[in-house]
Amino acid sequence: MIGALPVVRGPASAASAGAAALAFLALVSCLAGSAQAGPDDILGVWLTDNKSGWIEIYRDGDTYAGRIVAVVPPNGPDGRPQRDARNADPALRARPLKGVVVLTGLKADGSGAWRGGRIYRPEDGKTYGASVTLKDHDHLVLTASAGIFRGSKTWTRGEPPR
Repeated sequence: MIGALPVVRGPASAASAGAAALAFLALVSCLAGSAQAGPDDILGVWLTDNKSGWIEIYRDGDTYAGRIVAVVPPNGPDGRPQRDARNADPALRARPLKGVVVLTGLKADGSGAWRGGRIYRPEDGKTYGASVTLKDHDHLVLTASAGIFRGSKTWTRGEPPR
């Protein structure tokens, strides 16, 4: 009969059943390991891609935000803490970068991504649309967008130097 599967009887069928059970358990184990990220999985401290700062991502009500907790190097050429010198608002240009909230409004979308946020980039003093996905437990991909332009950077989980 075309398309029919053979029926195995005898001692070989017990071995086949055991092999099938092991294959099923291996499949379930792999699927469990690739489960989607939970909403709080982005919480923690992250080193930026250019290694110029450490950002702590935290809950802010029903959204997620991030603030600078360390700057590399911590001080400018004048020996004072680095400042937000390129901020579009002249009144904010003298504030230290450490403590500045740079990521706001991210919401978990249930698919392992956080969307609808904004990221402030001290390097140019501008704010962009932002979304985040986790590559794995220790790496997130931040995507910033301005109109039709998009760019992604990978941040690494860790602790800033003391």
